[in-house]
Amino acid sequence: MKTSLIFLSFIFIITTLGCKKSKDVVIETKTITKEYVKGVAEVPNKTRVVTELASLRQAIKMYKVQNEKYPESLSDLKVKVKDVEDYEYDSETGKVKSRHYPKM
Repeated sequence: MKTSLIFLSFIFIITTLGCKKSKDVVIETKTITKEYVKGVAEVPNKTRVVTELASLRQAIKMYKVQNEKYPESLSDLKVKVKDVEDYEYDSETGKVKSRHYPKM
């Protein structure tokens, strides 16, 4: 899958940028490849964040059921996360989100 995406990117570049000087094509190819590799490198980190968010959200729900209120902080939960500072938590609503990936 990754190989075909790279191949298709190169085909796209060659066909759409055929009129440009070869130096410009090489620079644009390097830029596109760098962005692709950066995206692939983020996958393990995003996977960890998704997993930790699911665990945190479940723990918040359980805490609310047991204590009839949301925890004051994420430290009140018995959940292991790489770094609690990676997350924003609102103790009034029980909402938690990633600082690095706020749309998750």
